[in-house]
Amino acid sequence: MFPPGFPMNHLALSVFDVDDAYAQALTAGGMPFDLPVPNEEWDGTPLDVVRSGAWPEPMRMAFLQGPSGELIELYQASTNN
Repeated sequence: MFPPGFPMNHLALSVFDVDDAYAQALTAGGMPFDLPVPNEEWDGTPLDVVRSGAWPEPMRMAFLQGPSGELIELYQASTNN
């Protein structure tokens, strides 16, 4: 079951290191969160992606559920700009 308004209703946090922040969040009580991705399965663990648009933006991101069930996105902008 997804939170109301998914995928728009979530807290997005810009972090310096997605992998480290994800590990810390899990240690603090966060839970892995499977996301529906067309034609793929993704468990929300850190992943490199390129956001499409006028200026494609490489990024690293992860999703998890907080201890109260809130959906959290961790986002790391590419340093290759």
